[in-house]
Amino acid sequence: MGPLRLRIDGRTFRDDRNREVTLHGINVAADAKFPARPDQPSHVAEDFFEGDKVSFVGRPFSVGEAHVHFSRLKRWGYNAIRYVFTWEAIEAAGPGKYDEEWIQHTISLLRLAKDYGFHIFMDPHQDVWSRFTGGSGAPMWTIYACGLNPRAFDVTEAALVQNTYPEPQNFPKMIWATNYTRLACQVIFTCFFAGKDFAPKAIIDGKNIQDYLQDHYTNACKHLAKRIHEAGDLEGDVVIGWESMNEPNRGLIGWPDISRIPSEQKLQKGTSPTAWQAILTGSGRS
Repeated sequence: MGPLRLRIDGRTFRDDRNREVTLHGINVAADAKFPARPDQPSHVAEDFFEGDKVSFVGRPFSVGEAHVHFSRLKRWGYNAIRYVFTWEAIEAAGPGKYDEEWIQHTISLLRLAKDYGFHIFMDPHQDVWSRFTGGSGAPMWTIYACGLNPRAFDVTEAALVQNTYPEPQNFPKMIWATNYTRLACQVIFTCFFAGKDFAPKAIIDGKNIQDYLQDHYTNACKHLAKRIHEAGDLEGDVVIGWESMNEPNRGLIGWPDISRIPSEQKLQKGTSPTAWQAILTGSGRS
């Protein structure tokens, strides 16, 4: 197989033979959002809050299984992969504590993907911030950093999480997306993007919560990128791009009236509190 490196020619990609390349891609894969050790799918409550003791080694699949998946995708005509990983996979153990074993596992899978001729975009994925707020993405310690207690979310519906739902098998379909407009996500995304304005006194290790969270997020992704660069045979050949963040949310930034549900909030399943009602409930008032 010849070099995989692409070059940009106007609005097209071209390979080393000057052929125009159309990228036909697919996400790999949804199970990368959940730990492998312990195996922690969204409906399992046991050990759920042991968020600093998890490992994503083996996600999205093991090295041994990779050939099955990559060969199948190749037969189906795919030549590009959006490689899903989470901040939690890198830094679950605590601020600045990176999982080098998972990083090496990722590098091994990227090398195999190169053998199959795939072009890869790295996707630092999140949905409604974190597993502990009903989706995937950030490590649990980020929630505590924002002054929230994830163990109390189910009581006030600050977040609807299948792992802690009274009857996980009856968790309402697609209600997870309403977490974007519930208290936990509203607070955390507001702190992440505008903590200096909304929470100027929230200081951790000498930094405002906005800088604290953003620095840890970007540094974790930079650390992974550095390791991929140091691998020597991946950057630019198989890894051809990086996304910034999947589906970011503005939190409460720009809301004209927190006592009303904004007109653009079309999704309303289950309880649909206003931001102010969610703040009161989350503070123990109802």
